[in-house]
Amino acid sequence: TVYSLAILCICEIRSVNIVTPVLMLTAKSEIDDRVEGLDAGADDYLTKPFAMKELFARVRAMTRRKKEYSDAALSFADFSLDSEKFELKSYKECVTPLGGLYWLFDCNHDGDYTDLICLVEPVTTKRYMIEDLGALDDFDFNDIVVDVAYSSYTGQQNAFVRAMGGTLDFTLTIGNTTWTKSANDFDPITVYNADGDMEGGYEAVLAQFEVDGWVPDQNNISITVKQKAGDMSGDDVEAFTTSSHFPLVGSVPKIIAINPQQAFRSPKDGTSIVYWMPERFSFPSRFFYVEDGE
Repeated sequence: TVYSLAILCICEIRSVNIVTPVLMLTAKSEIDDRVEGLDAGADDYLTKPFAMKELFARVRAMTRRKKEYSDAALSFADFSLDSEKFELKSYKECVTPLGGLYWLFDCNHDGDYTDLICLVEPVTTKRYMIEDLGALDDFDFNDIVVDVAYSSYTGQQNAFVRAMGGTLDFTLTIGNTTWTKSANDFDPITVYNADGDMEGGYEAVLAQFEVDGWVPDQNNISITVKQKAGDMSGDDVEAFTTSSHFPLVGSVPKIIAINPQQAFRSPKDGTSIVYWMPERFSFPSRFFYVEDGE
């Protein structure tokens, strides 16, 4: 019957979250019929015969209640909208290795989700570059290069060691977390990716570990280096440690912080781009070594 088709139609549009108001006009006036129509999803029910004034009044009443028909969650294709939280989302979300959250949109519906890329949750990242772990008067800041990142999306802090150009064992303390070169299957006297020459270049990750308690504005990072007195090549000489925190003028090792995307032109030819500090291009020696009595 026409009535049964109308009931099915209402059920179908409600099943796909269509919230357009529906007023049923029908000759079926039994209580059970009215309950069936309203339960199917009709917003109002008017039986024949009816007065036009009443019909118009009921329509006006439904339009006044329009906000009540707005579904909080709307979706179309690969998009979803939460009108209560004012959040527009795509089903394609991308979380970068550092923890940043991107939304990828396929605006043309052709399967290409690079039509629109929005950064939703940025990552706070600092690159700490440390010198000098070995040779004197060598200020190229590649003895240790470590990026520390905080993701507000995941709530995690992570450290990414990208270069170890020094020839001494060391322990990094970042926030409440410590990490030692020799304790993580690295040979203390071996140089790793000091010139960005490993696979991945300047973006290579030699080691990655979670960090706890790092405060970007406070730069609460320090280093303890195991050194040897006298001949550095001997195995039987007395060992000792030195510690430095960020920043400390006159200290060795020296720790500086930069933007991870910052690049430097090599002072040798002025054209090549490097991502660690070029030698003798950063701090003068007086920032490392101070005269006795100072």
